[in-house]
Amino acid sequence: MPWRPGVDLAAEASFVSWHVPSSDDSGVRYRSAAGFEVQARWELMSFVRLATYVDHASHDFEFSPGALGRTGKLSVDPVSTYTLGARLQPVWHIRENVQAWADAGLGWGRWKVGRMTVDEPGQPSFEVRERSNSMLQFPLGAGASVDVIPRRIGIQLELRGAMVRDLGGDAGSSIAAIDGSGHRTLVGGLPAFTATFVGALGVVFHL
Repeated sequence: MPWRPGVDLAAEASFVSWHVPSSDDSGVRYRSAAGFEVQARWELMSFVRLATYVDHASHDFEFSPGALGRTGKLSVDPVSTYTLGARLQPVWHIRENVQAWADAGLGWGRWKVGRMTVDEPGQPSFEVRERSNSMLQFPLGAGASVDVIPRRIGIQLELRGAMVRDLGGDAGSSIAAIDGSGHRTLVGGLPAFTATFVGALGVVFHL
């Protein structure tokens, strides 16, 4: 069948993990979590396409004793992450209804931490304001799809990893707050991401 330029829309449920430097001593780690991604893909040639995407996930914290330089309990909503980006995808047409691809690209994103409550022994609790950082991602991955309705609807599976470069913000720095006794105190910075890994399963619509 002759090649014709096409557009795809895809929606995926994903499992996302974020990693911090092994040398980090903040006492903070981020739990893996479910997320989602939405893609729009344009065929540039019969063997290559451009995929733009937006993704989101929310990750619970793991705090070790003494995390962020505090002796008390730390309570905070999950860290929220999102990324906007584009990936170039060389495509292999294995059969008329089966495709496989590799991808490489660039993404810009942010991660945001809500208000944190600190409960120190023998003192009233106090709050730390919201914080956020920006980041760049350099994703590499591979995927495959099978059409369940030829040239209309398919299912797809993707695996990706990305190196992450932190662009700064106030999330990674110590921040001043007023503690339960009315004195100025510092709460340590949160560790920036260095890498992420994603497994995703979704549905694709051929327009």
